[in-house]
Amino acid sequence: MWWMMQCEDSHVWWRLVEEGLSEPPSEDLRCPEDGTEAIVAMRHPLADRVTVALVPAAWEREGKIGFRDQYFLEISSSRSSRTLRSARTYSWDKAVERLSWFKDIDWESAERRWTRGDFTKPE
Repeated sequence: MWWMMQCEDSHVWWRLVEEGLSEPPSEDLRCPEDGTEAIVAMRHPLADRVTVALVPAAWEREGKIGFRDQYFLEISSSRSSRTLRSARTYSWDKAVERLSWFKDIDWESAERRWTRGDFTKPE
């Protein structure tokens, strides 16, 4: 949860506070410019955006490492426990390129892009 604070000198600052806390820690309520206490503190819930991850596909057996430069792509919903992982692996550069398809979109849009892409097809 984002919190926006403002002091009486009209300085504004933002802090990301972990979920479950009802308010920011007291040190976050002090103005970073002059140390005065916030007179305004407003919650701003995180937007429903997709979380993206590169998951290493590397494996190790008897001192040998395979798939060293291969990654699975994974997207998850920020509001539910839904997660999708690619059926195939990608090089780092290709994985980063593909994950950019999910920049700044909500879960429903991400699911549609995932289905239209080649993420569910093995190599």
